[in-house]
This record gives sequence, structure tokens and C-alpha cells, in this order.
Amino acid sequence: MKHLKMLGAVALAALALIAFLGTGSASATVLCKTATNPCLEKWPAGTQLDLGLEGKGVWEDSIFGTIFQECTSSTIKGKVTTGGSAFETVKAPLEGVYWGNPESTCTREGDLLLRWGEFEIHSIAGTNNGTLTDITTQWTIAGTNCVYGFTSGTDVGTIKGGNPATLEINVIVPPLSGTCTTKYRWTAKYTFAPSPLYIEPS
Repeated sequence: MKHLKMLGAVALAALALIAFLGTGSASATVLCKTATNPCLEKWPAGTQLDLGLEGKGVWEDSIFGTIFQECTSSTIKGKVTTGGSAFETVKAPLEGVYWGNPESTCTREGDLLLRWGEFEIHSIAGTNNGTLTDITTQWTIAGTNCVYGFTSGTDVGTIKGGNPATLEINVIVPPLSGTCTTKYRWTAKYTFAPSPLYIEPS
């Protein structure tokens, strides 16, 4: 019986390794300084990513289209902790998500950020582009008990590689807790620094 248990444990470990390798290969990604595959020079772990809003960012009721908030200034900041490889994607815990602060250029102020979260970048096959997912940022709307945000694995937008690269966001933001039921659509376009930046498979 003891040997059977050991064999079972070994089999489970082998299956877990196979699953891990399969997942890693599928999501292999690097941030590259050149639009080449394979990448000739990548942006490594420790790279600071700064995203600045282009034009206007809009939050609107996902059903009726009523505008909840507009911003003409917004920044997203994060430092790459996993630079990507053949078996892992690029990850960056958020160090700041600001809508309008400190310029106060949003139509709403006072919402409280509860959690910074983390984002991941995954390459799109056959392109120099990628998807940005897993922003688990959460915040509460001022004057309510409503918490909004993203669950792990949310596809937030598409990164178009270039000099500079851009992030085009078009995502539904749901309530996660509290009494609110309205879902909001967030649309915005951000520009990346550093530059140039391309999303390549590894």
C-alpha cells in the first residue's frame, strides 16, 4: 500500500509538471526592444513600465451608455518582476493606478483604491502585439459600499508594439461586492514608456 501511495504521488507530480510546461509554453512572452522573433534584446526584470493616457478615458454604463466618469489625465505604473522566458509570461505588480490625480482632471473624485493588483502580458501569435490581463485592482466608489475591480484572468486590453507601444483598453468593470449592480465599460488608450517596446513570443 505504501508503494502504491508513492507511485500515485509520483504520477500526480508528473502530471503537474506536464501541465506546468504546457501552460508555460503557451504563455511564453518577452518585452522586446526590436520587432524580431526571436527577440534580439529584451527589456529585463526590473524595467519600470509607465503608461500615460492619450486623449480621454471614459467610464460609462455598459447597458445604457450613461457616462459615469471621464478623465483627461491618468497614469498606470508597474515594475517588471518576471522578464519572461520560454516557460513564463511577463508580470508586473502595479505601483500606481491614478485617474486624474494629482491634476484632478476627472469628473469624479474621492473613490478609494483598495488594492493595486498585478498585470501580466501575453504575446499574440504572429504579431508584435500582446494582451494585458490579470489586473486585480479593486476600489470602492465614494459614498457607497460598492467595490469594483477585476478578477484574475480578466482581459483588459490589447498592447500594440511600436515606438512607442500603446495599450487600448475596452473592458467591462463589474461590481465585486456591495449593493451596486451597474457594470461599467472602461475605454482608454495609453502610451508605454520605455520605448521602443514589442511583445514577442520566446
